[in-house]
Amino acid sequence: MTKVMKTGELVTKLAENMGTTKKEARETLDVVFKTLEDSLFAEQEGFKLGGIGTFKVEVLAEREYPVPNSDEKVTKPERYGVKFKVNSAFRKDLEQVKVK
Repeated sequence: MTKVMKTGELVTKLAENMGTTKKEARETLDVVFKTLEDSLFAEQEGFKLGGIGTFKVEVLAEREYPVPNSDEKVTKPERYGVKFKVNSAFRKDLEQVKVK
């Protein structure tokens, strides 16, 4: 399993790459995340994230789920969901990376 970078670690790397302080990097990251969240939640619009992939907002249909250890079923109503599709070029590049 791969390691998942925490937000603090991302802020540190961003500050190093931008040549700024961690505070400025955190503020920049907060603005970017807020903008992306607004796009997904408020406007129900997807977006492309560089050459990595695409986030899309889709309507998920109403669906019945069985309750474990019983004969009961629960209906989950129609709702929005966020899907992510990896860019094919990024996927091919990732396949070339050696596992450590």
